[in-house]
Amino acid sequence: MTSAENIPPNGVRMRIFIADSNQEFRLAVQLLTSQQSGLNITGMAIRTDRLAEQLIASRADLLLVNWDLPGQYL
Repeated sequence: MTSAENIPPNGVRMRIFIADSNQEFRLAVQLLTSQQSGLNITGMAIRTDRLAEQLIASRADLLLVNWDLPGQYL
């Protein structure tokens, strides 16, 4: 599937940021979203350190977060 075929009919893409320390989960979500039109992973984090800054910089529409993410409390 080419990039042009991956864009949904309305042209809207959802930007997703994944914050999870589990590598298998991050890879699974990345694989699933790569197969869906309009979904784009804009960033990933494995700790809460600098998570807010990374999230803002990624301009994500959706945050998938593990509540037990290592690091400082947000």
